[in-house]
Amino acid sequence: MLQLVAVSLVTIHLPATAAAICDSSITTAVSTCTVTSGSVEVGAGGSVTGSAVEVGQGSNGIAATGNVNLINISSSIVPAVVGGIGSAGSPGAPTETMFGGTGGDGSSGGYGLYNTSTITNLVNSGQIKGGAGGAGGPGGPGAQFGGSGGWGGVGGPGIFNSGTITNLTNTGSILMGAGGAGGAAGPGGFSGQTPTTNYGIRNTGVITTLNNQQGASSSALTYRGNLPVNYNIIIASTTDFGKLSGNLVTGTMTFGISSLSTADSSILNTTLSSVLSGIAAANLANTSGTADGYAFTLSETASESGIWNLLITLPGTGGSGSGSGSSSSGTSVSTVSSGTSVGLASLGASPVLSGGTLVLLSGDSSSTAFSVAGASTIQNPTSGSARLSGVFSGAGSLTFTGSGTTVLSGANTYSGGTTVTGGTLSLAGGSPTGTGDVFVASAGTLMGTGTIAGNSIVSGVLKPGNSPGYLSFTKNLTLNSGSTYQQDIAGNVQASSATPVGASGYYSFVNVGSQLVINSGATLTPRLSNLFNASESGYGSAIYVPALGDRFRMVTATGGISGRFSTLTQPAELASGTQFIAFYNVNSSSSLDLAVTPTSYSSTLSSSTTNAKEVANVLDQLLGVNKTGAATAAQDSLLYAVSGQTAASLPSFAQSLSGEIHAASAATLPQTTQRVQQAVLARLGDFPMAPNQLGGGAGNTPTPLSSGAVTGNNPSGLPTANMSSNPAVNPKSANITSAAVADGRAWGEIAYQRGERSGNSGGNGFNNNLYQAVFGVDAYTNAALGLKLGGGLALSNTTVNATGGNSTIQQGALFLYGKMPVAEDYVLDGMVSLGLSSTNLSRSDVTGISSGFSNKSVMGNDVLVSAGLSRPFETSGLRITPYVRLTYQYVGQASYDEGASAAALTVGRMNANGVRGVIGVGAGSLNKDPLKDEYTYRANLAIGADSQGLLNPTLNTTLGGYSSSVTTPTAGSTFVQAGLYGTVKVADSAYAYAGVSVEARTGQTLYGGSVGLRVAF
Repeated sequence: MLQLVAVSLVTIHLPATAAAICDSSITTAVSTCTVTSGSVEVGAGGSVTGSAVEVGQGSNGIAATGNVNLINISSSIVPAVVGGIGSAGSPGAPTETMFGGTGGDGSSGGYGLYNTSTITNLVNSGQIKGGAGGAGGPGGPGAQFGGSGGWGGVGGPGIFNSGTITNLTNTGSILMGAGGAGGAAGPGGFSGQTPTTNYGIRNTGVITTLNNQQGASSSALTYRGNLPVNYNIIIASTTDFGKLSGNLVTGTMTFGISSLSTADSSILNTTLSSVLSGIAAANLANTSGTADGYAFTLSETASESGIWNLLITLPGTGGSGSGSGSSSSGTSVSTVSSGTSVGLASLGASPVLSGGTLVLLSGDSSSTAFSVAGASTIQNPTSGSARLSGVFSGAGSLTFTGSGTTVLSGANTYSGGTTVTGGTLSLAGGSPTGTGDVFVASAGTLMGTGTIAGNSIVSGVLKPGNSPGYLSFTKNLTLNSGSTYQQDIAGNVQASSATPVGASGYYSFVNVGSQLVINSGATLTPRLSNLFNASESGYGSAIYVPALGDRFRMVTATGGISGRFSTLTQPAELASGTQFIAFYNVNSSSSLDLAVTPTSYSSTLSSSTTNAKEVANVLDQLLGVNKTGAATAAQDSLLYAVSGQTAASLPSFAQSLSGEIHAASAATLPQTTQRVQQAVLARLGDFPMAPNQLGGGAGNTPTPLSSGAVTGNNPSGLPTANMSSNPAVNPKSANITSAAVADGRAWGEIAYQRGERSGNSGGNGFNNNLYQAVFGVDAYTNAALGLKLGGGLALSNTTVNATGGNSTIQQGALFLYGKMPVAEDYVLDGMVSLGLSSTNLSRSDVTGISSGFSNKSVMGNDVLVSAGLSRPFETSGLRITPYVRLTYQYVGQASYDEGASAAALTVGRMNANGVRGVIGVGAGSLNKDPLKDEYTYRANLAIGADSQGLLNPTLNTTLGGYSSSVTTPTAGSTFVQAGLYGTVKVADSAYAYAGVSVEARTGQTLYGGSVGLRVAF
């Protein structure tokens, strides 16, 4: 039944299906007609009132298609406008297949009121309700399983506006239709779903002003889409007032109090709860103001909750002042008791907070002294800040609520404690929180400077400083699970009590007089941007971006630190490849430090030396255990030292941690015995083989060497010219046995050798200085065979100097040597050596944690075996001797430990061996027997190659509890040798000799000299 009262020539356009029942135009004062389907269209220029609007299935209750002056839905005239119920879905078809047909989905319910044009005034004191969605159709039967039921239709919104509504006043209810029931399942199938309902108002257009009373005594007015430009709450009483519940809302609205509200004073100073929900602070153009003779303040129940409470006061209460003044009614309050809310301007003389609430507005500032007699509340301004600089005294407590900021800066003495349940409490001064304990709830923030006398427990946000600053806690500070410690960083200078407020260049610092307790679930949030407000000197300054090497001691606690933060957030402004890590009580400092490190040391040092990269692998593992809290004190101590290195100093610092002296010393160990080999080969070169000793054929019978006996022709007993080894002097020399072969000799020499290894991608360079004494005896001689066998002892002392360290190697070796002709024209020589070494090493501690590292008497051993083959030729002016030689050498050294310091290394045992091959040529004088000739000389030039085991050794190490290694800068395996050697006869039975030699290869040079004496016996 449709009953309409048409006023001012309103035209009601009906669909064709209703034309036979009702006139297409109603111009009389009262008309009644029935519409069985379709919508009621309100044409342009008219107004509509009526007693009932009910329309057909699925249709909209009222559709405004032209500019309409007034639509009035009155509880006494039109009880309800209801959108049509959506049509039911069709049943699923029966099938002979496995599954039956799916039921059809129900259609959506119609809109209670649908506007696509302009409605100047829409007044609802009755009910506007969207139609219920149609039920889903049942599933059809199948051969084995029935089909699923269809989905129910979505209920329609009470009002769908895509046009413009200038004024909408709702003192009734605007409701959404219920979703249609899901269709029944076919046999064995699944039932259809019932969708969620829609919204009371769905607005995609413009609503200029919305006045609303629906809410406290009924369900809140639900709203989706573009917010109204102005929203005015209608307050009938403290239990009957409007509530607006938003969902997926956009835009900004201005909040106010409707002139339809009651003028009764009972609504004053009483908090109306949840007048708004689902509305973010960004959706509100204001949170306080005056309207309809009232002052109002909105306060969010918790940060970003979107739920807002409303406090109504008289204009002027809560305004800025010193605390004196009166309300607009001329009254003032001296005692703010329980249940009472008072603004600053309504306070009387000597105010007492005795369980009531002091309401602050943005911009308030008071120096009034307060007596706190009970558990009282201070309500922060909704936005902005207020300042209380007067003294608060007494035994009571203060609880700060709301969403804005209160600055508490007096020399306060109240003892009941301080609680921050919402908003921000900003501190300044020597005792802003009195003498009691402080608790910050999860929705609260504590910030500022000064000293807090009591124990403090934080479940919300702790932000030391006003901008970066200094905050002191006399007793314990506890950070609960869910709390956030915000560390402001605007520079690399630690803030102190003398740091100017709001200045750049500083970072916040907290001093705790007792213990800092960090419970699991707490978060540490360093912040680099948005640190200053417009009134501070640091405002507009460039963001300080911490760099590698920056460390920030953010907390020191005299009683130590217990626990650690579960989460450390990384500011977006940090440089790429860097991060913050935290150190707790590092080096027994009772402090909490933030340090900037690479996110990966391996990546940062990827272009550094092999040794630096090995250390980087260890440091990355230390980063991992630091972040999980599994690091030992020594590991964190090591990582803390590394974290102080800049990008420029980090590579060399890492190399120093590797302990390059250990590899340098190991690489030097083989050189000592190799130098003994040079001495022995030089002596074997003093045993020239005459051609007859090489050929051994007929007519070449060796001629024994004269013993030098005293005769008439040789009264002095010296060898005569007939005994010269030079065929140019003595044509018979080819058949004379060398004196050096015929007689046993004792010999000795001293030698010096300098070694220099240049730095490269392996590591830093090093050098060594070898001092050696070699003593030998020709123990066995067979002149007929030209065989010479001997042995001896070598003593060496070598110093090694590397970056950050040095070593001294003392080495002793026993050796055997020999030489004899083979295969007619060739000479075979050989040598065997067995040595022991003792090494003292010292290394500086680049971290500064210890005074350095020292290892004494690190024992080692070595073995050398060599064999050479040569073929001498004599020309008219020189003796030419090509040769080849193969040498095997083994060097071992015991493992050792540098100690327990954080940067100390454990060095593994060395077992290394190498093979050397040499091919060369010697050229010397035809004077070849140093005991017969006044002088001899020889030069040699050779090329050779070493295997890598001894040349470039790698030692396994342990650093910070993790495996690593250290090696030498790489030297090339191929080398060139050159030498010059000469003898001078000093007596019948003795000659002196001297030599110089050099061995050069890529990355390394060895050069030195020797002098010696050989004596016959």
